Amino acid sequence: MSYVEFNDLKGVIPEDFLIQSLDDDGDGVVDSWTTVQRQACDAVDALLCGRYQTPFAEPTPKIVTTAALNFAAEACYQRRGRIEDQNPFSSAAGRYRAQLQKIAKGDLPLTPEVTPADAEAPTVISAPSKATSRRGRTPV
Repeated sequence: MSYVEFNDLKGVIPEDFLIQSLDDDGDGVVDSWTTVQRQACDAVDALLCGRYQTPFAEPTPKIVTTAALNFAAEACYQRRGRIEDQNPFSSAAGRYRAQLQKIAKGDLPLTPEVTPADAEAPTVISAPSKATSRRGRTPV
C-alpha cells in the first residue's frame, strides 16, 4: 500500500526537476522513485504506528496521503542538496510531522470529526405559496 504515487508529484514539482531529482546516474530516467516513495510512506507510518495499525487501508485518511506527498517532495529536493531554506517543502513537511505527532498522542483526530451544533432534527415550516406565475395571468 502506497500513500503517494509518482504522478502525484508531477503536480507539485516541475517535471524536469522531479526527473532530475530521482535520476541517480544522469541518463534522464527515474531510478530512485520506489526508494523515495517507501521512505515517505514509512515516515508517516512511523509517526502513527503507536496509535494506529499501519499501513492504512483504503480509503486512506487525507492527512496520511497529504503528509506522504509532502515528505516525498521534500526528499526529492533533499536528494539534490536543497535543504532548509532552499527546499520549498521543508516547512510544510515539518508542519505535517508535528500534526501527525499530535494525532499519535491523541491530541488531534486522524479524520475530521464533524458534529452538528444542534443534534435535533431541523424544523420544517410549510405553508401554501402566495406567489403566482405570470404565465397563468390574463393580460389587462
